[in-house]
Amino acid sequence: IYPNPIQEGNINLHFNNQPKGTYSIKVISNAGQTVALEQVQITSNKVRKNIKINNLAAGKYQVIISKANGEKNTLSVVAK
Repeated sequence: IYPNPIQEGNINLHFNNQPKGTYSIKVISNAGQTVALEQVQITSNKVRKNIKINNLAAGKYQVIISKANGEKNTLSVVAK
């Protein structure tokens, strides 16, 4: 994820050497509210995905990436 802290509501994700398939991306606020839900199709060794969240309030967020095989990764980001 970059940049971190997030600027202007833009979250950029890089997927490198990940198994092919559909991945689910959920962005959750510290209050537990889902502020974005996206999907990305991984079809090659390098895929980039941009998520634009309008009017994103400053604070901490969790980005949960669910892989095609069901495995989940959780990353923390900060929005300014």
